[in-house]
Amino acid sequence: MTTPESLQQERANTETTFALGMAQILEPLAVQHTETISQVQKGQRELDDCIHQLKAKLEDALQYSSLPQVGTYLAKLGEIKKRVTVLSARLNSANERLVKTHRYAEAQFGTVKASNEASQKKIDDWLTSQGGSPPPKKMPTVLPVDRNSPSPEATSSTPTASLAPAESKTPPPATSLE
Repeated sequence: MTTPESLQQERANTETTFALGMAQILEPLAVQHTETISQVQKGQRELDDCIHQLKAKLEDALQYSSLPQVGTYLAKLGEIKKRVTVLSARLNSANERLVKTHRYAEAQFGTVKASNEASQKKIDDWLTSQGGSPPPKKMPTVLPVDRNSPSPEATSSTPTASLAPAESKTPPPATSLE
């Protein structure tokens, strides 16, 4: 029969055996982690040394080299950018006015004629680039406009009947775009 002393002895033996078994299982892991931690610490020390060496080299290099002062150049570039923006806006505005003027002239007089073929080619190329089409070489026959009907601009966005010159208006003299 088992006595309480023997149960205590057995229990102590079991705990000891269990503790020894756990120690045998965990000891290699603890050794491995200790080695890994020491390697990481060694790597950190080496990295710290490299950083200090690099810092010293950079400080030496900065002492012996002079960096250009770019602040004034940046300010000048900023002013130039502002002027270019203003000029670009003015050019766009002038281009829009030119397009409107040309469309008005086409609506009133049918087409805009240049003083020579080279200028006419430039006008035709420009019209094509603006989404229009160059006028035909021969003007189409257009019926007279009824002055009592609403204007073509009020009824449609494309001038059709207004291609014919008005009876009382005379076309302006041809001008050169060169």
